[in-house]
Amino acid sequence: MNKLDGEEKQAKNDDELFKIPEEYLDNKETFVEKKGFLTKLHDLSPLLHIVTILLFVVVGIISALSWINMSALSAELTDLRAKLNSIDTSGLKSQLAAIESRLDSLKKESDKNKGDVGQINNEINTIKAKIEKFDTSMQKQQTSAKKKPADKQQTQKSKPLPKR
Repeated sequence: MNKLDGEEKQAKNDDELFKIPEEYLDNKETFVEKKGFLTKLHDLSPLLHIVTILLFVVVGIISALSWINMSALSAELTDLRAKLNSIDTSGLKSQLAAIESRLDSLKKESDKNKGDVGQINNEINTIKAKIEKFDTSMQKQQTSAKKKPADKQQTQKSKPLPKR
């Protein structure tokens, strides 16, 4: 057994020769690992997978809600088109035509009345002119009538009395 013990000791000595001292392994200043972007990304990959899955879920929910809203809007639009097509516009068009014809007749009547009013104004102006002429002639007659009796009285007073 001595032989085996010697071989074990020799194997242990060989391991000790290639063994790195613990001082160098514990010293972090001497062995600084430089991590690049890809290695940092690789370290964060489980977190990135979770975030990506959550993002897909959120986008899926938003797209599902948008699809539901679009289908509801489409249904409302078809209902509104059906209601629009069901409205009877022929009755409204006939009423509109009747109103337009009445409006045209009222415009013609209004124009006729304007002409009549203008004619009546002309007649009133001529009558006023005649009244003014009549008034001025009456005033002249009154002033001349007042002058004549005064002249007659003066002429009567101014006559000398006959002498006897």
